[in-house]
Amino acid sequence: MESNGEYLQEQERLLIERASKGDQKAFSELFFKYKEMVYRVVYRLLGNSEETYDAVQQTFIELYKSLPGYAGKSKFTTWLYRIAVNVSIQFFRKRRSHEKTQTLDPELLADSTAEKESSIEKKELRKQIEQALASLHIRKRTVVILHDIENRTMEEISAIIGVPVGTIKSRLFYGREELRKKLDRLLD
Repeated sequence: MESNGEYLQEQERLLIERASKGDQKAFSELFFKYKEMVYRVVYRLLGNSEETYDAVQQTFIELYKSLPGYAGKSKFTTWLYRIAVNVSIQFFRKRRSHEKTQTLDPELLADSTAEKESSIEKKELRKQIEQALASLHIRKRTVVILHDIENRTMEEISAIIGVPVGTIKSRLFYGREELRKKLDRLLD
């Protein structure tokens, strides 16, 4: 007898297999299953901008094009995170070539299901955290977001970004340290 987890994995495997063979309905199911996850990571990397929706759309275009090549050597979500991060980095680089300063929406770290906060102090604090996070180099920011906000393991992040776990640990350490220093200055 299959456990529920095995059934879900098999169900997902079959869905991915159908989508990779051009089944539009199966791809649509994948889209609706993972669109919030992709949006969340892209939003946190790029901030609230028109680019966010474009990057989410581009992520799924890239997924559609590369799905036949998915061999199942890593978890599907790890593979999809990697596509989303790479697309976000491409959008970030395009943006940086067009503008020198980056601003992020004050709702960057807010959970989409959380109630809107009415406190001016909390909103200001969140804005300062977002600005500090946005000022991190994209490599450090990506690791901090994936680990501390998206709750991905070091091994998953290593697979997503394609660098060794030691590099992930280093980027996380230095990213957190830089973030802490920036926040200490802002909050003093």
